[in-house]
Amino acid sequence: MAIYADHAFYKSGFFGEALTEENANKWLSLASDEIDTLTFGRLTFAFPTVEAHIEKVKKAVCAVAEALFYIDLQRKAATARVT
Repeated sequence: MAIYADHAFYKSGFFGEALTEENANKWLSLASDEIDTLTFGRLTFAFPTVEAHIEKVKKAVCAVAEALFYIDLQRKAATARVT
């Protein structure tokens, strides 16, 4: 399983602010897994070689990572209100 983006790209290429250096690997790894699922694993054997396409994959991973992070925050907030 590959992680298609790192925290450095998340901050400088995607301009993200939600993920910290401490938790970015977790969310970027989960997002990479999700992208692999959605693409039926095609990126594992056919990762793009054109830089513009590589950047699009990395940005997609960052966007999914943020979405997963915010979903987790909402789930935790909802659980805290119930208990």
